[in-house]
Amino acid sequence: MDFPDDYAVTSGDRIFQHSQNAVGACFGAVHHRIQESAKALIDDDALALDPDGWAQEIAAELSVTPPTVDTGDHSFEQEGRIEVNCTGWPGISFSMTEIGRPVMRAGHRFRVIVPGLGALTLLKSRLSRGGNGYKVDIHPTGLARVYEWPQALPPSQLQADVDKFLADLAAGADEIAEQIAGQNSLLAEVAAKALADRQTEIRESRAYLGDLRLRVSRDPAADTVIPALPKRKLGPVATARPGRRQPETMEAAREAKAAPPRLHRPTLDEFYDHVVTVLSAVTVGFERSPRRFATAEEETLRDFVLVTLNSHYEGAATGETFNGAGKTDILVRHGLDNAFIGECKFWGGERKLAETFEQLLGYTTWQDNRLALIFFVRNKRMQPVIDTTRDWLGARAEFGGWQTSAPPGQLRCSLRWGDTARKEGRLTVFLVHLPFSDAELDDEAPSNGS
Repeated sequence: MDFPDDYAVTSGDRIFQHSQNAVGACFGAVHHRIQESAKALIDDDALALDPDGWAQEIAAELSVTPPTVDTGDHSFEQEGRIEVNCTGWPGISFSMTEIGRPVMRAGHRFRVIVPGLGALTLLKSRLSRGGNGYKVDIHPTGLARVYEWPQALPPSQLQADVDKFLADLAAGADEIAEQIAGQNSLLAEVAAKALADRQTEIRESRAYLGDLRLRVSRDPAADTVIPALPKRKLGPVATARPGRRQPETMEAAREAKAAPPRLHRPTLDEFYDHVVTVLSAVTVGFERSPRRFATAEEETLRDFVLVTLNSHYEGAATGETFNGAGKTDILVRHGLDNAFIGECKFWGGERKLAETFEQLLGYTTWQDNRLALIFFVRNKRMQPVIDTTRDWLGARAEFGGWQTSAPPGQLRCSLRWGDTARKEGRLTVFLVHLPFSDAELDDEAPSNGS
């Protein structure tokens, strides 16, 4: 260790320390994310993917950008005169009267600042040429090295250490960048192997089940039964109303009796209830397989919902459809009527709730009044999210009243909004729990439910 690091430098962290390996730890986490992404794929999707193409996409998405520093643009700042405790310092003489007491000398505090970008903490890593590195303070936009330097030591010694620090920083940053480039070049290979292993696992599992002579059935507890869509109902034969003239002849009576019954299609309320039932089953499926959807984006989750809806309503469910003042995420039509309008979002506290609620109301016309919000919740704890949503909706001017029969993870209520007619409507809020498995989320922020 050079003299200034032991005695004159007061910064906290070390860069290029030989005993550390920040780059290796960083890429260990990247490899873990690749493995989890492969595991999260649905079986059929995993088998349909080309390992090389998928690997290239994952490698481009998760590649690490190396930190950069600009030693040529460094600044050297004096922060004032100070008294420096030089007890035990080499090169500092002291008198007999100072034995057993702090050896204090007049001096200065200096700060060397080097601009930088990117993940600068990766500079705290192992260099192939070894060395213990230099103490620095690492900030989001650069590095700082602080000296408390006594005037009893020559300024040329300080200048020599600053020059050595800058040269070592430039050379070390280049070496770290080279390490990162080498690790980035291996990501596609790691991803291709992860997907190939996943495909092999699926094929072996299916082959094993196919070789069984026993009858294989699913656990009923793992299935969610969705009731069939309400069928068209047979209405009663037209009969005479009180005060209406009765048929006067037998032929007229026979014609009235033979009149075909009227067919009534499901009402919009019945249709909306069925869409809600289907979505309830979808959300339960999400929550029972959270690992499959842990890294899915909002658009991917919405598309999965749309595919499921269209398996029931034969293309009546559309996404990103213009209606009202914009494009709604999910629109399900029943005939010429909008039976269901929904918005999908990741949970982001009261602010995101308010923004999405206003957005949803803006997508309605004067005829639309059956709505839904679907929030995918990454938080570890759900109850604060449910409580926040309930309290916020209950305080809205549009709130009409709660429906008490909502299952866990849902809130159902009536609304009144719109023009002077104050139209009435229904709202279902789905809160779908999809927590990150390795994220450190703030569970102690109940003020906004996040």
